[in-house]
Amino acid sequence: MKEWTQEAKDYLEGYLGQVAALARSRDEDSDIIVDELRGHITNETEEIAGGLVTLDHLRRVLAAVGSPEQVLGQEAATPIAAKTRTASPPPQRAPQTVVVQQKDTRSGCLVKSLIAAILVVVLGIISLPIIGIISTIAIPSLMRSRSNANEAAVIGTMKSVVEMQNKFQQACHIDTDGNGVGDFGTFEEIHAQDHGVVSEQLSTGHHCGYRFELSITHGNGETQPGFELVANPIISKETGVRSFYTDETGVVRFEGDAWATKESPPLV
Repeated sequence: MKEWTQEAKDYLEGYLGQVAALARSRDEDSDIIVDELRGHITNETEEIAGGLVTLDHLRRVLAAVGSPEQVLGQEAATPIAAKTRTASPPPQRAPQTVVVQQKDTRSGCLVKSLIAAILVVVLGIISLPIIGIISTIAIPSLMRSRSNANEAAVIGTMKSVVEMQNKFQQACHIDTDGNGVGDFGTFEEIHAQDHGVVSEQLSTGHHCGYRFELSITHGNGETQPGFELVANPIISKETGVRSFYTDETGVVRFEGDAWATKESPPLV
């Protein structure tokens, strides 16, 4: 199995989460569907990727696979023409002479038209609430799945940042006050040393539907080196619900619908 970037992994999990949620809303076996789909997408993506599997490779495969709705909505249907060709011809019957009064014919057509109109109205009245109920259940479920996948990816990313900062400080790449205790670095400074995938992705400030903000405190004799990292959803309640915070202590904290701080409750 080839190596995947964290962004590609997160995007794939978010996509599969949407498929699973949609499958459950239709009372289908989401586990089997997701496992088969994961294997297919993984094989196709790694086949077109030269070395490292990136988000661009994954998106090219997902464009061919289709959206979660398209994946679960494709059903094989027998063409009408084929049904017509295989149908047995009706048996021949002797012609019958039927005497029908013109008045009765017009009355029958009027009754049929009236019944058809009533059926159209009744079906419309019944189908609209059903469509509304399905939309009310499916759309929030898909949004929750996407939000949960993003939040899980952000928590993992913040833990990776703490590890990168510790390695950067221990290597003493930067020592502002020259006391032998290294300072922490920005994403660009860390990436310049270890060329990590996470630091490269976070250098843009956006990752997994979240906006990351990193602030560094250099040691100056009186103040110890430190850093603070805050992650907030780019679109609240769509790309994520909770905000996250961590610092040099390595404790990841969260807050719902607000900016996370040092006083926010830690993740257990």
